[in-house]
Amino acid sequence: MTVALVGLTTAETVEFKKLDNLTPLDEHGDPVMTLEQAWRTPRERRWLELYKKHTVARRNRCRSQRMGLLHGAVFGEIKRH
Repeated sequence: MTVALVGLTTAETVEFKKLDNLTPLDEHGDPVMTLEQAWRTPRERRWLELYKKHTVARRNRCRSQRMGLLHGAVFGEIKRH
């Protein structure tokens, strides 16, 4: 069973992982593309579309979590065990 990446459906996650295995990455996991060769093929453009969708959702989720912690700290809503 595939667990969907944040911001992607299960089907998009499966597609992204398949495309991701075909995309060359650098040591930081970022795509290796020069401007001359950037996103020429439909496969590369689709990978980029899914990558951006996932990255934006992940950042928004992290931001929301941080804001929730900040809100709780400011207004005393953090539950202590």
